[in-house]
Amino acid sequence: FNPDDLPEEEFRRGGTRATAGPRLGWSRDLGQVNSDVDAPFAKWTKDQVCNWLKDLGLGMYVNIAKQWVKSGQTLLQASQQDLEKELGMKHPLHRKKLQLAVQALGSEEEDNKSKLDYSWVTRWLDDIGLPQYKTQFDEGRVDGRMLHYMTVDDLLSLKV
Repeated sequence: FNPDDLPEEEFRRGGTRATAGPRLGWSRDLGQVNSDVDAPFAKWTKDQVCNWLKDLGLGMYVNIAKQWVKSGQTLLQASQQDLEKELGMKHPLHRKKLQLAVQALGSEEEDNKSKLDYSWVTRWLDDIGLPQYKTQFDEGRVDGRMLHYMTVDDLLSLKV
């Protein structure tokens, strides 16, 4: 489909125009993420936790996590300081992302916010006319859940 091939017409609703519709689709097949993990998070193995970190977009911490994490229980008991010291997680938004994701795993409510990964958020910034913040949001791995819980301090840390 090439819009230039269409005859020029007067503007009408529903015609050819730029929309955010198709671009804001899912970035990955969400039905497959951790579908094999039925056990409570505390009982997850080191490998399951490391794969989950990759799925969250925090793969840069997997090598250190393989040394420190014994099971999901390690992350459940970890404080902000533990994450910074033991995982080398210096970026405050990475720590927040991890803690929000761990909390969501223990929650009974459906979490549609988690379906929007950090790649989706950077595309969304383009679509709403704020491409100048894509790098900061990408480096912070800001996803849908983080957008929902973002504070003024978080935005300031992103220099927004």
